[in-house]
Amino acid sequence: MPKSPRKSSPSKPSSPYQNWLPLLVAGAVGFAGAFLLLKGCPFSRMSCPVYSEICPVTATLGKVEKALAANDLASARTSAEKLQDLLANRMPELSQAARRLAGSQTLAEARVNLADFKKKMESSSYQPAPATR
Repeated sequence: MPKSPRKSSPSKPSSPYQNWLPLLVAGAVGFAGAFLLLKGCPFSRMSCPVYSEICPVTATLGKVEKALAANDLASARTSAEKLQDLLANRMPELSQAARRLAGSQTLAEARVNLADFKKKMESSSYQPAPATR
């Protein structure tokens, strides 16, 4: 007696409410990948994240701002000199702006030079110096 093949019972189509989880996970992974691609990985030790507190340039700039807010011209000038040294090799135009900030004789002049420095820092008009080996 030959065995007759069993007919498989038709499977139930999956409910649309059960398929949202894989789509949500894929969307989250895609968003995180795009964010890291565009902004850079904040945990990377190879570069300094823009405007991060761990960046030495940003931290030193914060010291200059705090010193000027406290009307302490001497500390602001000292921090501006350090800022100049940090930028000297890679960004000479920003280093010159920091030099003007370090050479300020009054608080008003220092505040104007700080605003000029920030404007140059935020603009894309300056070009980093080419790396030499």
